[in-house]
Amino acid sequence: MAKLSISSPASYVFERFCWLSFAVPVMWTALKKPLYFGHLTYWTLGLHTVYFTVDKASPYAKVAIYLLHGASFCGAMAVFIGYSFISVGGMYRFGTWIAWENAVGAAAGTVTHDRPFSECAPMKLYEHLWPLIALILDARLSRTSLESVYQNAWPKLTMAMGLGLYLGYGLCWEAYSKATKGADKGSSLIVYQQPAEFGSSYILGRLGMDAEGVAEDFIFVNAQKLLLIGFAAIMYAIVVSPLQAQAKSLAGAPRTTRRPNKKLDHHHHHHRRRHHGGAERPGRYLHLHEPRLCHRRPETPQLVSPRGHRCGDKSGLEAGGGGHNHVRGRLRHRHGHLRRHGQRSQGPCQREGDHGCGVQVLRGGPRRRRAVHRRA
Repeated sequence: MAKLSISSPASYVFERFCWLSFAVPVMWTALKKPLYFGHLTYWTLGLHTVYFTVDKASPYAKVAIYLLHGASFCGAMAVFIGYSFISVGGMYRFGTWIAWENAVGAAAGTVTHDRPFSECAPMKLYEHLWPLIALILDARLSRTSLESVYQNAWPKLTMAMGLGLYLGYGLCWEAYSKATKGADKGSSLIVYQQPAEFGSSYILGRLGMDAEGVAEDFIFVNAQKLLLIGFAAIMYAIVVSPLQAQAKSLAGAPRTTRRPNKKLDHHHHHHRRRHHGGAERPGRYLHLHEPRLCHRRPETPQLVSPRGHRCGDKSGLEAGGGGHNHVRGRLRHRHGHLRRHGQRSQGPCQREGDHGCGVQVLRGGPRRRRAVHRRA
């Protein structure tokens, strides 16, 4: 059965808000200004839109999170650092950031007037900085859901998968750009209006090498890919990999969380007797105990009731053997340890009828009800 992961209200609300913040602008741009999808930025915004449609608390979303979370996270980091890099090249060529931005828009056919800084800056912050903030906050707020997904995953493998998926996504955009615009106009140097000094002919010429047969944007594109992948890997290791390491440590940790506390258990025992009339209540602390080894003698004969639960033989008890669990669960501790845990009531066994054996019933939480034989 699939295991449900409980998400906090804050993480769910933030998840839905992020989906709206990406879905509405992407759909509006696709309808009104489809030429913007000639840039990798808007392809990546579409990827974020698909990722945030996934409810990470759903027990059936594990495969979708594996495929989309790493790619979306790496894409947000890659687009941010890639835009920062080409902004430096654009300012080197055009002198100012806003002049370079208007030149990129004019070359793509998406800008028909010189935009002022106040108009262009908010849009570029949304396109390149907001995804980075959203994916980092999403990893923090949805920590529980992501840990439940990644608890058996290898951090390096999931990182490689996320980087590989986004790299393949970017290569698809690159092939689409050159197919629709031509090999020359679809070049990244032309699309992003980079200086001629970033061209392969200029760089190889400075090194005294022949650039014949080498694409003009070959060095620029591959250097940019290394930068994008490197930065995305570093950010993934800082933000996401610790969640996976924590999930693996929790998956392999023992279930016991504290040692027995006589005073605390005694208080809860009397609280149940005073306020609940001795009725069985879920034990808040009782279920935290990890059962120790039972001191039952293996050769002790047993009596079996008509319903199948077992009773220990008195001879085994007289010889020092421990009691058997008479109601639920497995064999537990000896009498001296069990007296700390719950209410005691003496009398014959009434669980499945009187078997003719005396028992001492110890009541705790519903998963730890115990019955231990005593000497008749």
